[in-house]
Amino acid sequence: MVVRVNPNSGAVGNIATVTGFGFAANETVQVYWDNTQTNLGLTSANVDGTFSGSAAIVFTVPFGAMPGTHTVEVNGRSQGMVTGLTADVQFVAR
Repeated sequence: MVVRVNPNSGAVGNIATVTGFGFAANETVQVYWDNTQTNLGLTSANVDGTFSGSAAIVFTVPFGAMPGTHTVEVNGRSQGMVTGLTADVQFVAR
């Protein structure tokens, strides 16, 4: 699984987009900020195991996010099981 967050830095209130590939076909994908503390969204991968374009998760950097590295956690749920992939993304409060 490969996940990208674009942009990978910004201030509280900025918009970022999460995309990924390498998931199971039609797999449900859940995205969280800082280890499931904040739910960023739920989407489905396509038949090729990719979520992008209209299936991408677009989120706002949460209010109260402190400067430094935060984790955007992406969980693919295949056959009722959760497989975790985490990507560290640094957001800098300005």
